[in-house]
Amino acid sequence: MRRLLAVVGSLLIAGAVVFGFWNFLPVLFPPVSGILPSELTRIDGDLVSGRLLQAKTELLGFKANSSARDWLSILKRAVAVSSQTGDWNLTLTLAQRAVAQFPGNQSLTAVRVWSALKSGEPQKALQWGTGLQGTSWENFWLEAQVESQNWKKASTADTWYQLREDFSSPETVPLDFYTHVLSQDSDPSLIKDAVLSALSQNRLELAKKYLANLSLQQLHEQPFDQLQALLAYDEGAWGQAGTWLQVLSSSQNRLSKLLLANIFLKLGNTNSARVVLDNILESGVRPLPSSIYWDRVYLALQNKNISLAAKILAEAKNDGAFSGENAREGELLDWQVRFQLGDTQKVLAEMNKVILAAKDSGDTEFSTETELLRMQLWSRFFSLPRLWSLFHEFPAFAPLVERLCWNLVQNGEWDRSERVLDEYLQKAPDAPLWWVWYYRGLAAAHEKKFSQSWDDFQQIDRFKRDSYFHFNLGLVCLLASQDDVKTKKSDWLEKAGREFSEALDNLTPPRDLKFQSKILFYRAKASLALMPMLVPNLAAPAHDQAMQDLKTATTLDPDNLDAAFLLREYSSQPGGFNDRAQNKRSD
Repeated sequence: MRRLLAVVGSLLIAGAVVFGFWNFLPVLFPPVSGILPSELTRIDGDLVSGRLLQAKTELLGFKANSSARDWLSILKRAVAVSSQTGDWNLTLTLAQRAVAQFPGNQSLTAVRVWSALKSGEPQKALQWGTGLQGTSWENFWLEAQVESQNWKKASTADTWYQLREDFSSPETVPLDFYTHVLSQDSDPSLIKDAVLSALSQNRLELAKKYLANLSLQQLHEQPFDQLQALLAYDEGAWGQAGTWLQVLSSSQNRLSKLLLANIFLKLGNTNSARVVLDNILESGVRPLPSSIYWDRVYLALQNKNISLAAKILAEAKNDGAFSGENAREGELLDWQVRFQLGDTQKVLAEMNKVILAAKDSGDTEFSTETELLRMQLWSRFFSLPRLWSLFHEFPAFAPLVERLCWNLVQNGEWDRSERVLDEYLQKAPDAPLWWVWYYRGLAAAHEKKFSQSWDDFQQIDRFKRDSYFHFNLGLVCLLASQDDVKTKKSDWLEKAGREFSEALDNLTPPRDLKFQSKILFYRAKASLALMPMLVPNLAAPAHDQAMQDLKTATTLDPDNLDAAFLLREYSSQPGGFNDRAQNKRSD
C-alpha cells in the first residue's frame, strides 16, 4: 500500500509541476475562465511528458487580453518551465505582459520581481518591488535590497537607519549591510543588532569583529556582557562563558541561569548544574522551557533517584512543558521514568501500540525512537537487521545512527561503521555530535592511528565523558603504548593510568562490580608496564598500588581470571620487587 501511494504521489507531483512560492495556488491547474481548457490541457501534457520547448512556445503565444486570474494560471506554468530549464526570461517576459495589463496587481508584480531576481537582474527587481513594501510579498523586495546591495550607495547614517528599518528584525538584515555600515559608523545600537544577526547565523568570527568596535567599558555594560557570554557559549569556550554567566545569573536573569546550567553539564559538573536547575524550578517563574525539566529528570535518573524524577516530570506535565510540539519528547521521558518505577507492562503496551501503528501508516522518527528505546529497555527486542532497515529510511536520524554504529563496533565491523558515519555526515553536515567523535576515535585506534584517536576523543564534551568513555580511552592509550616508539611508551602508559582512574571516579551507584573489576585490572596492567621505566622510589608505590588493584579486582569479581593470573604472576616470582624492576630496566 505504501509503495502504491508513493507511486501515485510521484505522478501527482510530476503532473502538478508546482515550484517555489506557488504553494498557495491549486496543484493540478484547474481550468479558468478566459482560456480554453484544451489549451491548458495541451500545455500540461507537454510539461508532464517533458516537451518543455513546445510548452514554452505555446505559453509565449498567449495574447495580452486575459484576466488577472488567467495570467496567474499562465505564469504558474511558465515558472514550471523556467524551473526545469533555467530560462527565467520566459517567466519575466510573460510577467511584464501581465503587469502591463494589470499594473496594480500585487501577485503579478511579485512574479515579475521574483523572475527578475532569478534572471540575475536585482536592480530591476528593486525598482519594480517598491510597491510590495508592507504587503505579503515584501520578502521579494527585501531580497532585491540584498542582492542589489543598495545600502552601499548610501552616504549618510540616516539613509542606513532607514534601510535597516525596512527589515522585520535585526536578524533579517544582511551581514554585508552591517559590515559595510560599521566600517563608517560605530553606533552601539548598530553593533548590538549586528552581533545578534551574526550569532543567529552562526557567523561567530563576524560577531567578534563587530564587538571589536566597542571600548572596554562598553563591553562590560548591558547588553554586550550578555552577547559576549552567548558568543563564548557558541564557541564552546565553556570556562569563559561560565565566568560571564555566573555574574549575569546573580541578577536573576533566567536565560543566563539556563545557559549556566547547560555549561555545567558540558563541563561534567553535574552537582552545580543541579543547583542551578533547582534554583530555576523553585523560583516560581512560569512557563519554563521543556529543556529545564528534561535535564533535571535526566540527572535524577542518572543518580537513580527515580521518585524525584517522577515528581519533576509530573510538575512538567502540570506546567504544560511537554505539550504541543514537545509532547513526543515528554512521552519518551515518561516511559523511561515509569519503567524504572516498575510499570513495565503498561509501558511496553503503549510502546508496542506506537510501533504497530507505524507499520500501517509508515515509520516516523517518533516511532523509530520508540523502537530504539524499547530495544534499550528490553534486550529481547534488539534486532540488527531492523536497525539497518530503519537506517535506510532515516539515514540522518542521530539516535538511530548512534545505536547502529555502536552495535557494528561491538561486532568488530569497523568498515561498515565508518560507512554508516560517512553517509550520516553527508545527510547531516552540521554534525559531528559527541558520539561521532567517539566512534571515529575507536576506528582510528583500530587502524593504529593512536594520536588521531586521542584527538578525536578530546573533541567530546566533558559532560559526555562517563566511566565508559574514560575506560575506552584508557584502552586506546594502553594499545598505543604497545605499538608506539619507546620514547612515547611511558607517556601513553601514564595517560592510560589517568584515564582508568577517571573511569573509577565516574562510576555511578549502584556500581557494576564486574566493570569496576575490569577497570582495576587494566589500571594495574598499565602501572606494571610503566614500573620498569621508573626510578625505584617511584616504582615501589606503583607496584604496591597495582597489587592492591589486582586484589580488589579479584574480590569484586572472582571470575576475573586475567586479574587473578596477573596477581599470581607478580606475587609468586622470587627476588622481590626491586630486583625484578632492576632486571627489566637492564633488559
